[in-house]
Amino acid sequence: MVGRARPIAPHRAAKIHRAGARTRTGDRMNARTLKALRGSIKKWELIVLGRKEDTGTNNCPLCAEFYFPVDQRGICGGCPVKEATGKSGCVGSPYTEWTLAVWEEPEELAGERAYDNPGYPQIVCGPRTMAAAIAEHDFLVSLLPEGK
Repeated sequence: MVGRARPIAPHRAAKIHRAGARTRTGDRMNARTLKALRGSIKKWELIVLGRKEDTGTNNCPLCAEFYFPVDQRGICGGCPVKEATGKSGCVGSPYTEWTLAVWEEPEELAGERAYDNPGYPQIVCGPRTMAAAIAEHDFLVSLLPEGK
């Protein structure tokens, strides 16, 4: 069993969204971004509780706001996750471990391939996916501006 996903260095996440709610680029976190971040936190809270599944960009409030593959800002431009990791597509966040765990853990638990399609549904099915879901939730919470 793999332990809890390794989140981004806390000092880096905290530095990005300190008092004043400024992002790495110095911009203030606007109300739309804050609403999307809170929505994503709620999504992961429900995934941890077993009340929701992850369908990637299809049910991510941050992706709904920032995932614009053809936008001039580039993929994920302005997203607090990209601001924290410096990478698009949640790479470098605990979501990376989640995507691995949700594909591998059902097979590990059942002793056989559980899914023919590594896509969806993506749900908590054991300790590894639970740890990854909690890590993603906690990471997103760490991006909230102080006092928010």
